[in-house]
Amino acid sequence: MIGDRVSLGAVRGQYRHDDAGSRQVWGAGGIGITPFVSWVRSRGAEDPGHRVDLVWTHHGFGDMPFVDELGELAKQSSWLAVHLHDTSRSPRLTAAEIVSMGGPDITSLTVFACAAATTVHSWTTELVRLGVPQERIHSEAFSFR
Repeated sequence: MIGDRVSLGAVRGQYRHDDAGSRQVWGAGGIGITPFVSWVRSRGAEDPGHRVDLVWTHHGFGDMPFVDELGELAKQSSWLAVHLHDTSRSPRLTAAEIVSMGGPDITSLTVFACAAATTVHSWTTELVRLGVPQERIHSEAFSFR
């Protein structure tokens, strides 16, 4: 509300993909796409030396921001593939689907996830159960109060 007090903190930047391995899957839930949009924009068509499958899950994409932009950037980039997972048409995105995007060597896969806290917890638990090493799973979670 107007007049409410807020507090802001420093940008921390602990979420880095540059040296995280040659095979990466970036998983976003809803507004969790934001850090990945920034990464893609900063890299552009320049090959970062790793392959990325960016999967964004949301309930309907209709007029969502970034959809067209990410599609265009993927067309211009040899390193990036964008996958939209619409939960209004299919079930929730599973960790098994994330793993399948990463190729056959699950132990060299690095996963970055940014989504609601419950989604990140579910994906992380399942990714570890499927064999992705815990140290190769990086996540940020958000919740609404």
